[in-house]
Amino acid sequence: MARKRKSRAWANLVGVLPEAPEKGGNEYMERVFAAKDALVVCETCGLREGGHTQQVGTIPPGVEGWHLWSPRPMNMAELADEQERLELIDAEAAQAASERGVIYNALERRMLEELAKIQEASGQDMWRRPGMTLSPKFSPQAMVKDRAALLAWVKETGQEALLSLGPQALKGIITNAYNQELAALMTPAQRSKLTAGLPASMLPPPGVEVYLRPGVNRSGGKRAQTPDEDDE
Repeated sequence: MARKRKSRAWANLVGVLPEAPEKGGNEYMERVFAAKDALVVCETCGLREGGHTQQVGTIPPGVEGWHLWSPRPMNMAELADEQERLELIDAEAAQAASERGVIYNALERRMLEELAKIQEASGQDMWRRPGMTLSPKFSPQAMVKDRAALLAWVKETGQEALLSLGPQALKGIITNAYNQELAALMTPAQRSKLTAGLPASMLPPPGVEVYLRPGVNRSGGKRAQTPDEDDE
């Protein structure tokens, strides 16, 4: 089980590291800010949608419950409820997608069985109908058994570009580089010998910029926590 990291472990770096750039022409962040501004509810009923009218005089006659839309920003409880609601929707969608993946796999295996029967009967490993043709396909799937041997081959053949860092690997390097607990155990002389990017150096490796992204930690609620999730 991964060690739980305290949620405020990086709080000491507030003001030391700049916050991650947000707007600055970034289309995604523009959408985030637009969605943030849309996190409002009706002052009258506390709901986000339904039963409202935008203009005076347009409330359907004789219809109870309709009232003018008077938006206000969502409060903390409403924001937490909305986050939980969306997470439950995502969890249900992920479960449904996982179950569909099983069915897709089963369908493909049955199709291969039927294609084998067709080939045995006609010599053709192909099935057709208007607008659709099905036939077997084959693709290699690699599994590393000896990482050291593979890395040695990559270097021997001059393909070091294949060793590029992935996002998770780079995140691990940065996490170790800004390990304040380890840095506190070192003497100034020891820290002075550290080059940028090494554990406890408090500096990123060359060519890397580091920002501090603020977020909200949560414990409890309807969402299940993973073993390595931040803890209060």
